[in-house]
Amino acid sequence: MLDNINDLEIDNVDNLEQDIFNDSDKDLEVNFEGEKVEADDYMLSLGKALNEKELYRLSSKVPMRIIYVLGPVRSGKTTFESMLYAFFLKNIDKKILFAGSETLVGFEERLNYLRIKSGNSDAQMERTNKDERRCFLHLNLLDVKLNYHYNLVFSDISGETFENCNSNRANMEQDLPCLDMAKNIVLFMDGESLLDNSERQGSVMKIKCFLKTFKSSRFYNGKPNIDIVISKNDVIYDKTKQDKNDFIDNIENQFRSFEKDFFINYFRIEAINGSCIMDTENSIELIDLLKYWITNRNEEMKEISNKVAKDIHNDFNRFGERY
Repeated sequence: MLDNINDLEIDNVDNLEQDIFNDSDKDLEVNFEGEKVEADDYMLSLGKALNEKELYRLSSKVPMRIIYVLGPVRSGKTTFESMLYAFFLKNIDKKILFAGSETLVGFEERLNYLRIKSGNSDAQMERTNKDERRCFLHLNLLDVKLNYHYNLVFSDISGETFENCNSNRANMEQDLPCLDMAKNIVLFMDGESLLDNSERQGSVMKIKCFLKTFKSSRFYNGKPNIDIVISKNDVIYDKTKQDKNDFIDNIENQFRSFEKDFFINYFRIEAINGSCIMDTENSIELIDLLKYWITNRNEEMKEISNKVAKDIHNDFNRFGERY
């Protein structure tokens, strides 16, 4: 449990960015065709969030798992991703350890908005810019027991972009880069909005529209993993007068008809603020959700070592079709 988000602060993000520049890979001075290029052309954004081309370069170096996080405005997407990073800065879990990131500055920029300032107990997250193209955040995690590194990449897509795409196939295919590369697509629903009769159906319809549009798009390939996350589950438990479990079950049941086309899992998480991360018997802990993402593989764990080279080759080639 995090006692105080201030404990996670890096003193100077500008210095961190300069350190990353100084420590960058000096060997990246030729491109894939052997032509000499400026080293800056191959630097992964000096620790900032990655754009699509930089993600392509990362995929050529390591096998990675893209977790594509989407949802309406203020549903808690960026806050959630920032707190996952915060977990590992404090070594909350001893079995899965933080082993680095190509996007430290990107995480720090987002985490700064969650830090408690001037005695304000309500941490605020700045809304993601709808025109932001640097929208991928990287975490390298070490499984201590297996001595295996998981390279996870999380998307940080604005709520406005999601709403522009959820019922428009052309917008989806243009504005959601690498969606077809995602191993898991995570759809956030704001639990507090579900309490309002006038907002509840709209919240459900946005997710339904996204699934229908995705099914009709060129991104759809087989049955992808869809994770529907209801945030602020504790707020629902505090404020609803109905049977709590029945209330949320009724929300989740509205997506059952899509299970023939998607592998759908449902998760409930607590509200997150800058001072603590709450968990109860009614909600999944953030660390357990993360472990689900790193172990929910189509391959058996014993096959991981044999697939590393193949994973690199496959992901790199799929990106290569575009560049």
